[in-house]
Amino acid sequence: MSWMVFSGFAETNEKQEKNAAEVTSVIKVDLAAERYNYDFGPQDSPLREGWVRITPDTAGDVRWSKGSVAARNRSGENGVNEINRDFVLSEQPAMLSHKISNGTWTVTLNMGDEEYSHDQMQVWAEGKRQGENIDSGRGLFPYHIFDVEVTDGQLDITFLDAGGADASWILNRMTLTKRNTNQKK
Repeated sequence: MSWMVFSGFAETNEKQEKNAAEVTSVIKVDLAAERYNYDFGPQDSPLREGWVRITPDTAGDVRWSKGSVAARNRSGENGVNEINRDFVLSEQPAMLSHKISNGTWTVTLNMGDEEYSHDQMQVWAEGKRQGENIDSGRGLFPYHIFDVEVTDGQLDITFLDAGGADASWILNRMTLTKRNTNQKK
């Protein structure tokens, strides 16, 4: 595998139910990896083999460095797979920081919800807006794909919502694939 995941228990959050412990995943990335697959959502939602869970509390080489996010898990009763049925979301901008080797990376995102529509979502990577506003109708999980150049050993991706009918951005999954810069175009 390209990464390792270490899980442990953090101190109990007083706002949670009595005797419940919050799980924090600490991720250490292999900088030689050329592909990373992440599924966003709560710690206890289904996870596809070969994918790594990112929760609001994930720490280590992949973490939410700015902003606050929540996690949800839908039932998947409508045929939604284990990757798209769960997600993180927020009404505020939030930045995901990922330690990664320098170079050009293709970022593939899914941003959808089986129960609600989301509109005017935006993605910024390394300080540059990546495309137009992203709209996702109820039950749809559009892909948003772009290339980004990393020069400082850290990929910073900011997610935000620019208003509209729904004030939340949403993120189900992300794949990072290193581009072979030696390929002829």
